[in-house]
Parts: sequence; C-alpha cells; structure tokens
Amino acid sequence: MKTVSWREKTVLIAVTIVVSFSLLQCNSKTEEKQAKTPVADQNLVATITASSTMDSNPVAGPQGILTGKTTWHAQKPSKYPEWVEIKYAIPQKFTKIAIKPQDKSPQGTEYIRGPKDFSLQASNDGKEWVNLIEVKNDLYKNPMDWHEWSFENKKAYSIYRLFITAGGSPELLTVQQIKFE
Repeated sequence: MKTVSWREKTVLIAVTIVVSFSLLQCNSKTEEKQAKTPVADQNLVATITASSTMDSNPVAGPQGILTGKTTWHAQKPSKYPEWVEIKYAIPQKFTKIAIKPQDKSPQGTEYIRGPKDFSLQASNDGKEWVNLIEVKNDLYKNPMDWHEWSFENKKAYSIYRLFITAGGSPELLTVQQIKFE
C-alpha cells in the first residue's frame, strides 16, 4: 500500500472542492433556468379542447396549439362563435397573450385565416367566465407575425378560453400557436 504525502492529500482535497463547487454552480444555473421557464408550460396543461375541428384534416385539432406542433382548424365554414379552451392542472395567472395564425397555406390566404374579433376569457369552474381582454378588427398583415396583447389580471385561473366571434376569412379559421405569459 502506497503512503500518500500531505501534498498529495492537499491537491486531492483542492480538486474535490473545485469539483463540488462546479457541481453546485451547475445545479444553481439549472434551477435558475427552470424558474424562468414560462408558466404556460405544456406539461401543466390537463386538456385542450375546441368548439369544432375540420373533419378533413387529421392534424387540425387544438392539442398542439401551445407548442405550434399542430395548427387548429375550426370547421369549414366556421360557425361563430368558435373557441379553444386550455385547462391547466394548476391555476395560472397570465397577463399577456400572443397569437400566431397559420403560416403554411395557399399563398395569400394565411393572414386572413386568423381571429379578427375575440375575447380571452378565464374561469375556474367552466361556467362563469371573466373577459380579460377583448380585441376587435385585428388583421394579420404577414403570416409569420405574432400579435401580442397585455392585460390586467390579478387572479390565477385553471381555464383560459380564446372566444372568437369573427375571423379574417368567412371560410376558414386557423390558429397555429398561442403563448401565454
């Protein structure tokens, strides 16, 4: 068995301290990053439903509307009001919504397919709704544009509903993605 000198012990202790300190910093940065992750995380969503879905398009449902993985298409032609409802497992408090219309459709029709008149509503029981913001005559000029609105909200809700009373197109209503903050 080899005898370890006091210098080797000192170096070993110093290396152990440096590695431990580095691991602590790494964990701290991970916790910081997780704390800054938006509350609208897809993992907190219990269900996403819609008033209607286009029958001819198998990926037209609202399930991916928070991630942009799928684009919600309402029935064709849309029968207003149309809505998308997002139910959270844990009540959330949001003060901003951003909406992106469909960005891949026949040339020149993308921008008119988004919501034109709508309200963002909130509820904790699905029966009594509070209007957080009402938007009228919003038209998209570019299909890649996000439209954002801030609003006052002092309460956490478990259900948020985008309640659409008119779209830019009389034929088709689509929403590619919704973001909450």
